Amino acid sequence: ETGLHAAIYNNLSSRAIVHVHPAFTLTLTDSACDLKPITLEAAIFLGTVPIIPQEAPNVTDTASVVASFTLNNIVILKNHGIVSVGETIWDAFFLAELLEEASHMTILSYLLAGVKRKREKAAVPKQLKAKPVKIFSKEHVSRLIKITNSNKKLQTLGKETHFSLSLGLRMQDQGVAYTLVFKDGKIVETKQGENKDTLVMAGSRAAWCAICNGIMDPFAASIQKKMEFGASIRDLSPWYPFFRSLFALWQTIPVTEGLAAIKI
Repeated sequence: ETGLHAAIYNNLSSRAIVHVHPAFTLTLTDSACDLKPITLEAAIFLGTVPIIPQEAPNVTDTASVVASFTLNNIVILKNHGIVSVGETIWDAFFLAELLEEASHMTILSYLLAGVKRKREKAAVPKQLKAKPVKIFSKEHVSRLIKITNSNKKLQTLGKETHFSLSLGLRMQDQGVAYTLVFKDGKIVETKQGENKDTLVMAGSRAAWCAICNGIMDPFAASIQKKMEFGASIRDLSPWYPFFRSLFALWQTIPVTEGLAAIKI
């Protein structure tokens, strides 16, 4: 795989690569079943793992693999193996080991449940039922507010966790920023720009499009430094259930940009 490794080093800032052939991950992928991380650790660190079809014994289309690393630091090469990257060999190996553990647990869960759940093409096809909007346009922000404030489950979580803060949404390469003021889980005020003491979530246009279209996990993106979150996962832990539900809800509103840029 010299060509693959060279392409990754030449196009990414990663300093280490792990390429292995994990049995449980490949079996799960081949069975067309969904990877369902059971532990919170796996869900946060792995996010949505891209799956790239392979037609040859070695990787001939290195460009698709490199492109997928814009979404996640680990990708699955179907019927072949997995590739993970990191700043150190341990960072890359940690993701590979965590994915294999999550795949093992998923298979056991399916067997114990006695149900074979077909792998869904999840977010994108479901979202196409809704009208796509331009990302961070007035219509997009208006729909985010409306869907947030009309969701009863979210309101309950907001009150239980006392979710009251100012959340800044910034598109770094476009100079676009909004501040959403939450009180007990409801958005009570919206402002353009950022306020002092705002918890800011920032990323490129491409990253925001990937998150809004459900092909990149916001928490994994933050840990892997593909997005910036103005707080650590540890600090966000009390509000994690609310944030997880909030982002899942927002991903039901597709955006027009980036929808077909990378296919998983």
